[in-house]
Amino acid sequence: MAGNRRDYKGEYRRRLERGLARGLTRSQARGHPTAKETPVSTRSAMPAQNPKLEAALKQLRKPGASLSRVASDAHVGRERLSRYVKAVAGAERRGRVWTFNDQRVRQLAIVEAGVGQPVQIRVRGFEDAHRAGLHAYEAGQVLKDQDLYPDFVRRWEGQRIRDVSGRWHVLSTDLNQLFRAILTQDYSFERFYQIET
Repeated sequence: MAGNRRDYKGEYRRRLERGLARGLTRSQARGHPTAKETPVSTRSAMPAQNPKLEAALKQLRKPGASLSRVASDAHVGRERLSRYVKAVAGAERRGRVWTFNDQRVRQLAIVEAGVGQPVQIRVRGFEDAHRAGLHAYEAGQVLKDQDLYPDFVRRWEGQRIRDVSGRWHVLSTDLNQLFRAILTQDYSFERFYQIET
């Protein structure tokens, strides 16, 4: 039986030699590229969207977030998370701060001024999608506690969002319209929100 044992050291050495002969770095040849290096195999290539990594990306956007801590909390490798956020969200580290240039297209629904029901639109980038989500959240809070309404109007009056075709959509501050759109139609921002791959 001794002759049937696998030669793991030999296999590993041959894999490194083949990779180096192809012009790969040592870490790429091993199958564990660094965050700055491109994955070689199709198995290690990043998927267009991964719910676990998207949740970690959301945490990384928070001020003071550490990549190592976020990766650990999400139970994913630090290098894997780093590659993902750089590939899909244009993440870049400047000093101790992460900056993002996430230009993915998102489908979402907003409560548009003058329209009695949620309107589905497509926006490019994170910022407009985030603003739309914040508007929907605060509108829901106003419907629970109308004492918040004056502040809501001051914050959102005239605010608008641009869709991928370049058309502007003014966000509603009308209490009756918000009531009809959110409560009577069982509207929730999360139900419509989707990142396109």
